[in-house]
Amino acid sequence: MYNFASMKIFFLLAMVTLFPTTGSAQINSFHWEKIDHSPFIIHYLEGDHYSAGLVKNRLDFAYPRLQDEFQYQLTQPVYLYLCNSFDSYRQVVGKNVPLWSAGLAYPNRNLIILKTVASENNYLNTAVHELTHIITHKMTKGNKLPRWLDEGLAVYFSNEKEFASSSLISKALISNSIIPLSDIDHVLSFNPAQAQLAYQESYVAVIYLHKKYGKNSVRAILNRIGQGDSIDKAFIHSIGMDSWDFELLWYNYIQKKYKWHFLVDFEFYLWIFILLLFIFGFILIRYRNKKKIREWEEEDYLYDDYWGDFDSDPDFSSDDDYN
Repeated sequence: MYNFASMKIFFLLAMVTLFPTTGSAQINSFHWEKIDHSPFIIHYLEGDHYSAGLVKNRLDFAYPRLQDEFQYQLTQPVYLYLCNSFDSYRQVVGKNVPLWSAGLAYPNRNLIILKTVASENNYLNTAVHELTHIITHKMTKGNKLPRWLDEGLAVYFSNEKEFASSSLISKALISNSIIPLSDIDHVLSFNPAQAQLAYQESYVAVIYLHKKYGKNSVRAILNRIGQGDSIDKAFIHSIGMDSWDFELLWYNYIQKKYKWHFLVDFEFYLWIFILLLFIFGFILIRYRNKKKIREWEEEDYLYDDYWGDFDSDPDFSSDDDYN
């Protein structure tokens, strides 16, 4: 059964998937209007000027922060195409992309596709999320970056609060079902619940990396990978340990910090309350039924005693009898 959180996962899985091709011919078949706002060129369809303006404003706000954090400046424009209907989005991204996706990034082409049918907050966050992917891809020169680090950074900078929760991590610790960070490379094969957990883990791992080793450590890792270092070599050079040792420290950290966080989860308490209410109702009904049965038994006892006096034979041997 899919719930709201599962739908969020579908949204995120789609928007971070780096598909190799788009429907380029289909892009050219639309009449696009354009906002040229360096380093972004925002294309939008007729009637979607308002959405394009919101995207421009959000990128204006987010890009300086990304520049400062990564110490990286885009040297080529990033092209954004805003699709304001399911049909236009499907034609642009192609049939291999799920229709429920909110956006896609194509770092090799400096290209972002957004679907503005979603809520404002969703597609604006998606724009920043995808821009983060493009920047990390440029910094690493397309070399392999751990998926947890790539996704954790994108969630961190896009401020997607739904993935900043630690509730699933807490429950996974209790059930011994934490996903190893290295396995998050295969997140697209996960079911929605596993994927939701994977993105929470990615976000928390990035937060831990920042707090433990400083924000410069992230930039150092990306730069070393961009210079051709392996992932482990980049970690050793940047934080003094390989990615496996880092993961062990991270796991010990979440064990101490998040293991009992599920107790403050509202949904958890709601279900506990409903269960307790059901148990209380069941006990109350049983008590009332037993009480009623006892009352009936007492009434039957009194009834038997009362009518028993009249059922016995009268005694006429008393001296007080009249002749």
